[in-house]
Amino acid sequence: MSDSNILYTRQPEKAEDLPKKALTKKEKKLLKKRKVREDERRPQANDDEEEKLPAPKREDEEEEEEEEEEQRNLFRPDKKKSKVIDVEFELVLPSEAYYHSVRALLSQYLDGEDNENMDLSGLADQVVSTVSIGSVVASPLDQDPAELPEYKDLPDAEFDKVALRYNSQRDVYGFLTVLSVTRRRKQHRAFDQVLQYVLAKAGKHCNERQRELFEGILAKPNVGLLLNERLINLPYELVPQMHESVPEDLKFTKQQDDIEDPREFDYQYLLVITKYAVENKKRGAKGTTGGEEKLYYKAEDEMFVRHAEASFAFKTTFRETLEDGTKKNIVGGGQGAPETQYKLVYLIKYSEYQKRARELQAFLKSLVA
Repeated sequence: MSDSNILYTRQPEKAEDLPKKALTKKEKKLLKKRKVREDERRPQANDDEEEKLPAPKREDEEEEEEEEEEQRNLFRPDKKKSKVIDVEFELVLPSEAYYHSVRALLSQYLDGEDNENMDLSGLADQVVSTVSIGSVVASPLDQDPAELPEYKDLPDAEFDKVALRYNSQRDVYGFLTVLSVTRRRKQHRAFDQVLQYVLAKAGKHCNERQRELFEGILAKPNVGLLLNERLINLPYELVPQMHESVPEDLKFTKQQDDIEDPREFDYQYLLVITKYAVENKKRGAKGTTGGEEKLYYKAEDEMFVRHAEASFAFKTTFRETLEDGTKKNIVGGGQGAPETQYKLVYLIKYSEYQKRARELQAFLKSLVA
């Protein structure tokens, strides 16, 4: 990855007085249009906004769960002082500074052995290097390096290194982007793995008509992979803006001189791999309680899948490492788990995605009303 994908750069006194080398023209324009209003950048998360879906405990994930728990605590009320913790967010451009955070967010993208064999590093690299498309939800910087006197007179190349170091200090809570899965599969192994995974699962879990529909659409040259990963209790107010910016980003990217084939971004369909859970029924003296309500980890999936061309779901397979080092599969979450977890795969027309993205804000508000 090159240093040209740095998000942060010196800020000019006037908006039109942009620096000449620190950022490409593409990044400059995106920086100008991506300024989030103060009232949109400071949503508060409280218990009413949280939808906590506990993941099944696995011995080989204890350390990872502890780190994720620390991040989730940022959004929880301070019980000792009975206060809600304020957390600030910014929607920023993808940058190599966020590579490790993006890779961590993708750690459960697939399931079972497919997830273990997935080229997550390659996929994360593609996300952060495609700087003109998508958004990263991150914490603000404590200090603006452009305002510090020790960096004021640095050459642009040196300042880019400083900016990368500062951006690396941000906490990352989520990201969203769209990448061409069908055009990039030959150059990048991760995209071929995603397609092979979906086709294999479709062959196992779809009827003949659905399977043929998936095979036919995924053979087309213009299918985008919608990657949308975030912490489960990220405030919903940020979500509509992340989706609504995608069409604008794609339109902008197609107009750039360094794009070899603008048709790559003329998507006909978007492929989505996501997840939901169903609360397990409890058996007691009075019979069975509980329902079949799907609890979506990302609420917008409930809207998008209603308008999908094709979709299917299957129980998630988790891998548990035993004491002797061997591994076994746990399907759905295991016996006694409070819920059963599912993978959801769907294809939605890009035109339909655009339409529903504009309705997303009202839809999400209706869920918390």
